Amino acid sequence: MTRGFRHGNSGRPQPALPAALQGVFSQAVTLHQKGRWAEALELYERVLRTVPRHFDSLHFAGIASLQAGDPGRSVARLTEAVRVNSSVAVAWNNLGIALGHLGRVEDSVGAFDRALSLQRDYHEARVALGNALRALRRHADAVEAYRAVPATYVGHVDVLNNLGASLLDLKERRAAIEVLQEAVRRRFDFVEAHHNLGRALADSGRFAEALEAFETAIRLRPDFTDSEFDRGNALHGLGRLHDALESHRVLLQRVPGHVGARVNIAAILLEQGHFQDSLTLSDAVLATAADLPAARWNRAMVHLLTGNYPQGWRDYEFRWEAKRLGTPLGAPGAWRGGESIAARTLLATHEQGIGDTLQFCRYGRLAAEAGAHVIFVVPRPLVRLLQAQPWVSEVVESGQVMPSFDLHCPLMSLPLAFGTTLETIPYGK
Repeated sequence: MTRGFRHGNSGRPQPALPAALQGVFSQAVTLHQKGRWAEALELYERVLRTVPRHFDSLHFAGIASLQAGDPGRSVARLTEAVRVNSSVAVAWNNLGIALGHLGRVEDSVGAFDRALSLQRDYHEARVALGNALRALRRHADAVEAYRAVPATYVGHVDVLNNLGASLLDLKERRAAIEVLQEAVRRRFDFVEAHHNLGRALADSGRFAEALEAFETAIRLRPDFTDSEFDRGNALHGLGRLHDALESHRVLLQRVPGHVGARVNIAAILLEQGHFQDSLTLSDAVLATAADLPAARWNRAMVHLLTGNYPQGWRDYEFRWEAKRLGTPLGAPGAWRGGESIAARTLLATHEQGIGDTLQFCRYGRLAAEAGAHVIFVVPRPLVRLLQAQPWVSEVVESGQVMPSFDLHCPLMSLPLAFGTTLETIPYGK
């Protein structure tokens, strides 16, 4: 914001100030430049009481208001300023910044666009536009904005970090790694860039390099919680379960309420076969965050591995969010049991691997025995195999046009729908 603090004179005349107010305005500017925002603001407002359309006073009062911690007043004054004179790019940029502070990010994008329409080489506005687009999860648009900022821009290393993070959000991991490596090469003490580089490397399965990046970030900033947390994840990815467990526990000593560390400790305990310890910790997390997908996943695995199927299958419904498995079919008619399927068409949709489909397709027979017309949606290699089953009405290859149906259920939700226990697992016929 301080970079935007300048007169922004577009050449348009503005109301002349009486001689007495010229001194007041000059004093306000001096106080403003010294960081005495409240005093400066009081003087700008004194000018505006007499000359309410004085552009510079409106503009600078908007800046001072934000610097003094009042974004609402800032937006009001800056909006008045651009109404008085809509041709000053810096005023639109500052309005965009103030709108962002109010959480009006969509509106801020419009303000930054307006600034850039007036001054195409206004790099600060382009960076701010990229940041706003990223906050809106418009990652492709953010990447386009960041890439338009020239390498000569004074804050270009920060732009590289944001560009790398946006590329990672788009799953363009290789490009993200290249950009972030350039950022840390140009500024080795850039903690956030090392951290984002670690994230990109870990997402690419390059856990050893990711661990190095996270540890570099921690050496530069020993209390950087995000890198401490992801260091534990990288150690986990390397199969160093004991070290990962210790890393997360050290983080918990410093940040006792860190939910992610507790969830990951539960996951490691599960992997080590310490089921009761994992379950106890997952229950403790869920006591304060009942629908946390990763904790529900951990608990589902414990219950399923130890034979508590009713609770396990209920928790397993959180697999979509916990493991990023995509999303179930969003059409009306989702079925998880509880209503009759007799004489109705049930669409059972494939998910996860072919082996999972082979294991769980047996539930189609239960659906047919309950009177349903069963349609399977499966990958091409399984189409002929399932067409040979007498209880299947129709088999559709994944990705093809869906036939009409009454109800639908992901294949691995059928055990929940049928209330499966250890004693009622269906066997092949």
